[in-house]
Amino acid sequence: MTDKKGDNSNTTHYQSVAAGRKLALARTMLMRKFVTRFIELETSLSKKTLRKLRDELGLPLEDRKGKLQKGVQTIIKNSTERKNAAFFILPYAALNGKKCGEFDVYDVIDAYDIYRASINWHYNQSEKLPRILTINEAYSLALAYIAREVSLEVCPGCGTPFVVFYNTSVTSSNCPNDIARKRLHDTVMDERTPVWLKMKKGPVYAPALDVSPRM
Repeated sequence: MTDKKGDNSNTTHYQSVAAGRKLALARTMLMRKFVTRFIELETSLSKKTLRKLRDELGLPLEDRKGKLQKGVQTIIKNSTERKNAAFFILPYAALNGKKCGEFDVYDVIDAYDIYRASINWHYNQSEKLPRILTINEAYSLALAYIAREVSLEVCPGCGTPFVVFYNTSVTSSNCPNDIARKRLHDTVMDERTPVWLKMKKGPVYAPALDVSPRM
């Protein structure tokens, strides 16, 4: 869009706004400890620009080990990890569902905050706290969920939510509680379990998180 004089002032303004949003997102992702590869993917900013932003924010250089991200196969490699991943995918699916499957890294961040709050609450009430997902593992899970590589399922026997690879047959035999021999399939579902499709109604499982709308 140009004005009557034929200059590109409006176009320049729009480009400046877009660039500003990318820089703001990059700063947020840096502060949240996303790896450079994911920040480049989301913002298209160069490594040089990201290094300058790190200096501006007073952040250390990225740990070389942080560049070696785990694949989804490793993140949900056993029954405990599949159950743990569900605590992230539950809120992520709810947030993402409002956008008809469009990927938004801010949804990952908001869902991760809910995940951290809910998993601490849940395991303080019942079991030993599992290994906490990193923000980068959560990002990888979200991408896999959008790409339909993994799905969120609910055990038909006890109502426990867990994450599996897409098209995996879901039965009580591959429920994390069955593998861990919790013997929940012969009892009433744990009321602390999150409410989800096909699950019996129970109380709210996690503290509410106020997510303010972003401009």
